[in-house]
Amino acid sequence: MKKTGIIGALFSLAVVVLLAGVISYVGTIRDSRESVELEANANTEPNTEVSINNTKPVYETVEEKDENVSEPKKDVEKIEEKKTVPEEKEVFLESEDYAPVSSVVTNDPSFEYPVIGEIVMDYSIDSAIFDVTLEQYRTNDSISISVAKGEDVLSSAEGTVSNIYTDIENGTTVVIDHENGWQTTYSQLDKNTAVSKGDTVLGGQKIGTVSSPSTYSVALGDHIDFAVAKNGETVDPKTVLVD
Repeated sequence: MKKTGIIGALFSLAVVVLLAGVISYVGTIRDSRESVELEANANTEPNTEVSINNTKPVYETVEEKDENVSEPKKDVEKIEEKKTVPEEKEVFLESEDYAPVSSVVTNDPSFEYPVIGEIVMDYSIDSAIFDVTLEQYRTNDSISISVAKGEDVLSSAEGTVSNIYTDIENGTTVVIDHENGWQTTYSQLDKNTAVSKGDTVLGGQKIGTVSSPSTYSVALGDHIDFAVAKNGETVDPKTVLVD
């Protein structure tokens, strides 16, 4: 009986020790599991902060890039403003204190003297002047230029020969039509002219030679009579001739 009791007591003690070990082992496993969970949670929170923090700079970077992209637009606007500066200056130049230079181009020809010589009878259409040949006062719609017989007479400007005729008052006469209604007339020429009616002539081209004066102007000596008209109205040749 004593051996059986001792064995039973030892068995009970072994069971108790075994249970205590199991309980201790279970507690250790629980503590380890809780420790792992705490560490996992701890690792998760920083990651969350990092993710949030990483998201914010990305958003800010995008905004900064957008702002940077708009900068060239401002530069373009500044360049466009600079381009408009000349227009503003032009508006200023058109103010009341500015007198613009006319850029109108006319078709009027440039007339040159047909011969070189002294004017021995002047143009005078508004008042009578003395005619030494006729010994009387009269108006004169041309100028008489002294030049030796046989000298060349040149076209005063480019044009077309519209008429050639001869009479006792003016001798042989050549008429040339020019642009914009202008016309020139050359009298006291030799009958053998260098041009014919309908010919196109250049300025400075020979059209004939000086002849002896007619009986109506013999007192002036050798000369030519030169007249200029605009749209059928005579004008003073000296006002359009280039020296």
